[in-house]
Amino acid sequence: MKKRIGFIALGVGILDLFAWIFIIFSGSAFSPNGGFSPIVPFCFVLWFVCVITVIFCLAETFLKFVGKNLGIGNSFNFEAHVHKETPASYCTECGKPLQGTVKFCPHCGAKQ
Repeated sequence: MKKRIGFIALGVGILDLFAWIFIIFSGSAFSPNGGFSPIVPFCFVLWFVCVITVIFCLAETFLKFVGKNLGIGNSFNFEAHVHKETPASYCTECGKPLQGTVKFCPHCGAKQ
């Protein structure tokens, strides 16, 4: 329900923004006797209410969407995305690489 209200407010806000642009460029923003036309404050207040409603209703949805698509959401596991390179240890006698921690070299049998 909250998402639906947010998307409705988003649509109304976008339509209001187009109305606001039309009012300004058509010259009907100002009344003939000076000052702003009564529609100008109404459009501004309606747009402001729409923006606040969208922020309140869709902020959580937007943050989840961005987090999921950028990989920084709640389920992001930093350790799983980092390529861990353990420094290879080498035999002190033959110089061949050793796997993990071993007490004896599997190639030459030297004690490590």
